[in-house]
Amino acid sequence: MQLVLGYSPLEVGLAFLPANLIMAAFSIGLSAKLVMRFGFRPPLATGLGLAAAGLLLFARAPVDGTFVVDVLPSMILLGFGRRHGLQPGAARRDERRRPGGSRASPPGSSTPRS
Repeated sequence: MQLVLGYSPLEVGLAFLPANLIMAAFSIGLSAKLVMRFGFRPPLATGLGLAAAGLLLFARAPVDGTFVVDVLPSMILLGFGRRHGLQPGAARRDERRRPGGSRASPPGSSTPRS
């Protein structure tokens, strides 16, 4: 964004803010409710599809593009896609790792313990 759209480092950081706010809002339990209702695959596939659409939309941003038209829609799609694509995948990974199903994982459980 700095090279193509001429944004300063601060503007680039602020451009990513909508995606981060969406991910934060959905991390308080909405993604987990979707997984509990529909299972792992539909939210995972939808999330990855939204993230891919956001990246494709972002890749077509012209040199003279504006934030509202060319950057914001892709950041919104990326926010929804990353939240719904990553959370079900992580939950599925944790469920497979722990015997007995979907118990809550302690912090730092991304590394296997013996």
